[in-house]
Amino acid sequence: MKVIVSIVLVLGMLSFAQCSNQKSGKELGEFNRVDSISIQDMNYPELLGIGLQVIKMDSLFIVNDFWGDSLLNIYNANTHKVERKLISKGNGPDEMSSPLDVKIIQDKIYVLSRPRFQFAYLLKDSIFTNNKMYGHTMLPQMSDCFLPLNDSVFVFSGMWEKRYALYQKGRADSLRFFGEYPDFWEKEKNFPTMAKAMFHQSQLAKHPSKNLFATSSRYALDVYSYDPTGKKLPTLAFRKQLGNYYYQYTTGDITMVSESDDSDPQIKGIFCSDRYIYLLREVKGNENASDILVIDWDGTPQRILKSNKRIDCLFVDENEHRGYCIILDPESKFCHFEIPE
Repeated sequence: MKVIVSIVLVLGMLSFAQCSNQKSGKELGEFNRVDSISIQDMNYPELLGIGLQVIKMDSLFIVNDFWGDSLLNIYNANTHKVERKLISKGNGPDEMSSPLDVKIIQDKIYVLSRPRFQFAYLLKDSIFTNNKMYGHTMLPQMSDCFLPLNDSVFVFSGMWEKRYALYQKGRADSLRFFGEYPDFWEKEKNFPTMAKAMFHQSQLAKHPSKNLFATSSRYALDVYSYDPTGKKLPTLAFRKQLGNYYYQYTTGDITMVSESDDSDPQIKGIFCSDRYIYLLREVKGNENASDILVIDWDGTPQRILKSNKRIDCLFVDENEHRGYCIILDPESKFCHFEIPE
């Protein structure tokens, strides 16, 4: 059983829920094409602690490392060298605590320190000359991951009564909450919000050119349309069920959520391109393998890319027909693979 623990501010009585029949949801449908991919080493010159993200910028890559003294490394794929180290671990004015969530929009690299709910940005064109961080903002408690829709409007996921928050930069009073937690499992409807919020923690990714974004949790894919001005809350376009699941919870000083071994393989990462949504999924019974589900923006399954390595995070460059990833084999390694046409 997989267990997640969170400290909550109120005391409660012990609650316990067990699995029942799965509710019929809007299931994703069948994949008619399956391709194998071959993972190749990128010759990254340093040891990785726990690789959380890899983000491509032309021939450069941002590698987000949980354990490093510097949390972001700029790797040059042409020279096979780490050209720059950014964001020292600590509590100083330009330091942060890991894990980080990192996104790029226009000329800025936005960074969220997830345990400190601290939000700031680096100037993309100055990363080789200037380590200064700008726009330091404290977010609501329990903020988890984020997505810049543009340079002034952001979506955050977290553990609140609603699933997401819409935020307009520089306006602390602009925070508005929206979105419901999945309830594909019938018994889940009566679970407390904190239990559902913990189990359905979300990752977010944006369509590169349309006013759409996607969010994935373990067993649900949501696609939203949004108003780029931030005046209107995002609108759910569709939700797809990505598998059957069951979990138990206890509440009190500590809220604990544990997933049943009878659950289907879970989603653990998302990446979006102009054409597709890529979902990184575990393989049941083989922790050293991964599947990448490829889905279009209408929610139609396209194909599965199968790997015999455990992939922990993913970036796809469709122009190159290539994916980039961090695998665990048995240590973290920065790698790439060709995408079959």
